[in-house]
Amino acid sequence: MRIVITGGGTGGHVIPNLAVIEEIKKFFPDVLLLYLGSGLDIEKKLIPKDVAYRRILCGKLRRYFSFFNLIDLLKLPIGIIQSFFILARFKPKVIFAKGGYVSIPPVIAGKFLKIPVIIHESDITPGLANRILAHYASKIAVAFPITKRYLKKKLRTKVVVCGNPIRKEIFNGDRRKASRFFRLNSEQPVILVTGGSTGARNLNLKLLEILPNLVSDYQIIHQYGQSPIKFNHPNYHGFNFLQKEIADAYAAADIVIARAGANTIFEIAALGKPAILVPLSLKASRGDQIKNANFIKENADIVVIPDNELTGIVLERKIRDLLTDGERLESVSRDLKKIFPTDCAKKIVSLIFECSK
Repeated sequence: MRIVITGGGTGGHVIPNLAVIEEIKKFFPDVLLLYLGSGLDIEKKLIPKDVAYRRILCGKLRRYFSFFNLIDLLKLPIGIIQSFFILARFKPKVIFAKGGYVSIPPVIAGKFLKIPVIIHESDITPGLANRILAHYASKIAVAFPITKRYLKKKLRTKVVVCGNPIRKEIFNGDRRKASRFFRLNSEQPVILVTGGSTGARNLNLKLLEILPNLVSDYQIIHQYGQSPIKFNHPNYHGFNFLQKEIADAYAAADIVIARAGANTIFEIAALGKPAILVPLSLKASRGDQIKNANFIKENADIVVIPDNELTGIVLERKIRDLLTDGERLESVSRDLKKIFPTDCAKKIVSLIFECSK
């Protein structure tokens, strides 16, 4: 069995693929996997060593005018030609595409070679890449039932609702390991702050304003991404990126403060972690995180702070209100675990098996 996996650019595309790869290996013990990516460090860092990796040329899809759009437009046909020859040699039974601009060349090339394609969309509203790829796909896996209405009617028969792939290791976090690794004490609550693999600059800056106040009462584990914070205190533990340690960080956390990317909200919900979500604004995104956050808010009493309303004062007040309300924390945790299925990777592997026949 030969399968191609593609999708990259950020952890938001790569991390769900890791869950799918993990499940594929269980279902097809002798599988040969090939990952087609953009060559970015995040992909090289996360893709397992036993999965073959090839970089292809791909142009970024921007929603605003930029001279680089013209350059990237030229990269697309080159990437399609690269993908065509790679796929023709590898001869996969199926292509699984997680989205992002790197997925476009392999999927188009795969269509020429008549290779079945399964795509997956994590957010409520499909991204630009997946809106294009939906026309080439044999199956369209989606995380949210309402995503179907954002696709053209002729494409809706391809849709399969399956949730979002979650790495099994997320469920295996160990509070004791976290205590040793992060040097936590057992007396003060733990707050996990993360902006995803690339971080969240505005959230980081507002957190920095209130860190002197927070560390007197709480312990902070902070994944700051590309916006480093310089703050020294025994109760502050800052990291550029947490890989395997993220599961233990979740296990130790009493609450999570995060953006509202699909991976984050599905992990928070699966683990039942009360949260304060600060979705990216419409100025910085297509509004997918706002819809994600509001969906969670409708089903569990989490806190949502619009990015343009985020201040240090507001953030500190919400943190203290949440952590001093034990009944609310328990209620939110229960409600979160009921929202989403946690077997998405298995459902995707079933689709791969179905399409490979």
